[in-house]
Amino acid sequence: MKNGKTARLNIPVGKFPFLHPDSMKTGTPYSLLLRTGLLLCMGWMMAAVATGQSSKNVELLHADKMRGDADIGEDVRLLIGHVKLRHESAVMFCDSAVQDESTKSFDAFGNVHIIQGDTLNIYSDVLYYDGRTKLAKLRKNVRMINKEVILTTDKLNYDLEKEVGYYLEGGQIQDTINTIVSVTGTYFPKKDEGYFNEDVVLTTPDIRLLTDTLKYNTERKLASVLGPTEITDDTTLLYAENGYYDSLRKFAFIYQNASITNKEYYIKADTLTHSRYSHDSFGYNNVLMRDSVQRMISTGHYAFFNDSLETSFVTDSAVLMLYSSTDTLFLHADTLSTRPDTALQKVMSAAYNVRFYKSDLQGKCDSLSITAVDTVIHMHYAPVIWSAYNQLSGQVIEVFQKDGAASKIVLTNDAFMASMEDTVRFNQIKGRKITAHIKDNDLYRIDVDGNAESVYYSKDGPYVIGLNRTTSSNLTMFIADQKPEKIIMFPTPSGKLYPNKKLKHEIQVLPGFTWHFKDRPKNRMDIFRRTSAEK
Repeated sequence: MKNGKTARLNIPVGKFPFLHPDSMKTGTPYSLLLRTGLLLCMGWMMAAVATGQSSKNVELLHADKMRGDADIGEDVRLLIGHVKLRHESAVMFCDSAVQDESTKSFDAFGNVHIIQGDTLNIYSDVLYYDGRTKLAKLRKNVRMINKEVILTTDKLNYDLEKEVGYYLEGGQIQDTINTIVSVTGTYFPKKDEGYFNEDVVLTTPDIRLLTDTLKYNTERKLASVLGPTEITDDTTLLYAENGYYDSLRKFAFIYQNASITNKEYYIKADTLTHSRYSHDSFGYNNVLMRDSVQRMISTGHYAFFNDSLETSFVTDSAVLMLYSSTDTLFLHADTLSTRPDTALQKVMSAAYNVRFYKSDLQGKCDSLSITAVDTVIHMHYAPVIWSAYNQLSGQVIEVFQKDGAASKIVLTNDAFMASMEDTVRFNQIKGRKITAHIKDNDLYRIDVDGNAESVYYSKDGPYVIGLNRTTSSNLTMFIADQKPEKIIMFPTPSGKLYPNKKLKHEIQVLPGFTWHFKDRPKNRMDIFRRTSAEK
C-alpha cells in the first residue's frame, strides 16, 4: 500500500497470456486460469528438481590428503589415502584417485572396492568411473562378489544404474557348484543371471559342458543351452542345440538335434531327458536307439533307457532293425525292450503283434526274444515263419543265426512245415520237432524228430502224378530249388501213394494245416499291418 493506492505486480503478460486482463472476456474463470498457471509453474519446478537429481555429483566422503592442480584443471583434485567416494547408491574405496568434478568422473588406483546394495562387492586394481553414464571400468585382478557367486576377470565394465557387468576378453564365474569360463560374459547380479558366449566351458564335480552360447541362473544352478552343446561325464555324452542342464537335480532336458551316446548305445530323438541320479533317459518323438555292440537299431516315438541297469524299451510305432553285411531284418511290435538275463547276457524282447520282414525271411508271432550271446530268435504264441515257398509253424520257433543270416530254424510242439506245390496244393510235414537247415538263404534239408507225418506230391517232370502220404518216427527231407528232392523215413515208415483221381481234400491235408498267406509281410512297411485276428 503506497499513498493510499494498491500496489500492483509488474507481471510480463506477454510470457503468460493466460493472466492478461483480456482473457477474462472469454468467460474463462479467473480461478481456473490461476490454478492452471500454478500447475505449470509447479511442473517446471519439479522438472528442475529431477534434472538436478539425475546430475547428482560424486561425493567425497574421506581422503587423508587432497590437493588441486591448476595445470590439470580448476575442477580436478588429487585424493590420497583411504579415499572414500559415493555416487547415489554406490560407495567406492581406493588408495588414491584423480577426481574431475566438472565431468562427475574419477580414476581410482590401488585396492579399489565398490559396494552397491547389501550383497554386491567389486574389487580391482584400477577403476575408471564416469558419473554421467554411471559406467565403471574396472581393470586388473577384477573380482565381482554377489552372495556366493564370484566373477573374476582382468577387464570388467559395470553399469551401476542398470546393475549389469560384462567382460569381453575372457572371464570366469563360480558359484557353490559350477564354474563357467568364457571369452565374453554378461552378469546381472540383481537377477542372479548371466549370459556367456564364445568357447564357454561349464564344469561341475560330475559333468563338463561345452558350448558357444549359455544362459545361467546362479540361484537355481540352471544352465540353458542356446546353441550346439556337448555335456559329458565319465561314460556318457549328451549333444543338443537347445534345452537346459539342472546342476542341483543333475538332470538334462535337451532338444533340437538331441542325442545321447555311451559305450554301447546311441540315442537320438526330438526331445531327450537324462538323469545322473537315476541313470534314466527318456526319448520323445522320432526316437532312434542304436546298439553298436549287438548291431541293432530300434525306432519309435517313446523310449526309455537306463545305462546302469542296461535296460530299455521302445514303443509307439516301434521297429527293430537287425543289420548285417548282406541284409537287414525289420521287426515291428507294440513294445521292444532289452534287459540282462540271469547270466547277465543282454536279451531283446518284442511283445504283442510281432511281425518282421527280411528279403529271404518273414514272420509273425505275439512274443519274441533275442539273446545277445548267440543271437537266437525265440518266437512264442502262434509263431509263423515264411521262407521262399515254405511256411513253418509250431508252438515255439527258434531261428539260429550266423554272420547275420539264418543258419537253421527249429520248430517244437505241433511243428508244421508246408510249401506251395501250386496255388491249391501244398507239400506238408508234421512232427514233434522239426529242424530246417539253411545255407546261402535257402532251405536244403529238413529233419523231423518224433511222430513224423508227410504229404508231398509225386511228379513226372512238370506233371503231378499222385500224392505220397507217409508216417514214421523220424524223417529227413532234402530240398533242391525250393522243392522236395528226396525223403528218408526211419526206422519203420508206412505210407501210401494216391493217384490223382483218388485225391480227396482230407487226404491232401494233414491235421492242423492252415496256409497263412494273407498274414505274410510283403515288404518292410507291411510289418505295421494288423491282420483281422489282431485288430
